[in-house]
Amino acid sequence: LIAGSGDELFADVTVGGARLVANVSAPRVPWDPRAPHTAGPEGWLGRTGLLPCHYYVHSFASPTRYELRRGRRRTRGTASAHVERNYGDAFPRGWVWAQASAPAPRA
Repeated sequence: LIAGSGDELFADVTVGGARLVANVSAPRVPWDPRAPHTAGPEGWLGRTGLLPCHYYVHSFASPTRYELRRGRRRTRGTASAHVERNYGDAFPRGWVWAQASAPAPRA
């Protein structure tokens, strides 16, 4: 289950024997603070119809509380969450996604 409302998101996801429960809260960090609900990384190209797939970054660093469970083991903590939406008619056969995070100004 992944559900969102406004600037908040709740996730309860189980994969194999692991379960992640997370609450992503406001304030979100949009792609462009001047247009937080419309601007994204595609820029003008996203409005041309030339891209078969699209993505929209909802937040770069929302405050998050999480709990990860695997069997009797539980880990709880806080983190910064990156939230984005991917959609479109087709996705490429080869897809590479990399992401990293570090405290400013080291990122």
